[in-house]
Amino acid sequence: MKIKTIFLTLILTVGISFQSCERIDSNCGAAGVTLKYFDIKGLYLLNYKKNRTFYTVQIAQGDAVSISDFSYININYLLDYIALNNDKHTSGFSLMSSLNACSPVPPGMNGSKTERLKSLYVVTLNDFDSSHFANDTINDLFENLTYSKKKQDLSEYLAQDTGLIKVQELSLGLKSRPILDNEFKYKVLLELSTGEKYQANSIPFRIIN
Repeated sequence: MKIKTIFLTLILTVGISFQSCERIDSNCGAAGVTLKYFDIKGLYLLNYKKNRTFYTVQIAQGDAVSISDFSYININYLLDYIALNNDKHTSGFSLMSSLNACSPVPPGMNGSKTERLKSLYVVTLNDFDSSHFANDTINDLFENLTYSKKKQDLSEYLAQDTGLIKVQELSLGLKSRPILDNEFKYKVLLELSTGEKYQANSIPFRIIN
């Protein structure tokens, strides 16, 4: 009986001593398994307007929105989240499951590991004004609002954004309303440095005075 007790004590001690935390160089400190990178697999588009109750609400298909209440379009990336194991602290032997000793940060916080923006075009699908007709690029009509303290022309933002993609979405403000056709419908063409190309079409809605 004494030998059995010693053996069980040894087993428990070894198991507790060798249990491990897997760290992926995360904000959790010494431990925490986090899917901290992302890989872009597509995109989808949402549109937002101001609301008296909420700061912004999503625009539905066929809505009529005044230009003063129109907030922004949102280019959202469809993502796969990735965890790369840069620093694995394991003993090689454990009788107990590894522990995650902290709350991980939200996934994808470190951005993409390989993808840069090669090109991004917003294209109107209706005649917009006397300078922008159906199937014309309208990047010059937008300004970047993504995590920015000040508004910046979209073309200027794209020219500066040459590093790995860090954000999971882009928010773009429209500078002026359509003149020739108040139905606003557009598509976004995205090409990444990896050669991937994606396209998404918006729902149609109207922008009025």
